[in-house]
Amino acid sequence: MTSILDYLEIENERKEKLKLIHKSKESEKLLLDAIAYGVFAPLIVDPRWSEVNENLVLKAKAIRMLETHMCIEKEIATEFDALIYLHTASMCVPFSDTWFRIYVYLFQKYFPKHAEKLNSRIDKLSDYEKYELKKLRKWIFQQQVKALKKRCIG
Repeated sequence: MTSILDYLEIENERKEKLKLIHKSKESEKLLLDAIAYGVFAPLIVDPRWSEVNENLVLKAKAIRMLETHMCIEKEIATEFDALIYLHTASMCVPFSDTWFRIYVYLFQKYFPKHAEKLNSRIDKLSDYEKYELKKLRKWIFQQQVKALKKRCIG
């Protein structure tokens, strides 16, 4: 005969197993989302200048694959994705001092040899510039996710 304590112990074990299964499914979904984002997320560019050098496209994908887990967890695009967007925007409009500093900072980070030729050197962004860069990266991530959903659904 099963006592109430035995029943409670069995019930607790069942609940723990269900939690593990649920956690496993969440981890699996996160992994699949990360792979889909890393492989299929498009580059987001200024619509007035949509041409991007193929080498930049490949580098963007490689960096995104390396940082994809962080991107999914924080819902933010890579800094290189931001650099690509700013590169295309720079072909269309002059930058404010803030966006120029952000652009140069990112350019130096990803293309240090080319950046040596610039007369400008930005070693650190201000808090405001970091905020603006983060806001841009979040916006780019949202646009990438929208494009992925549209691609999968439609």
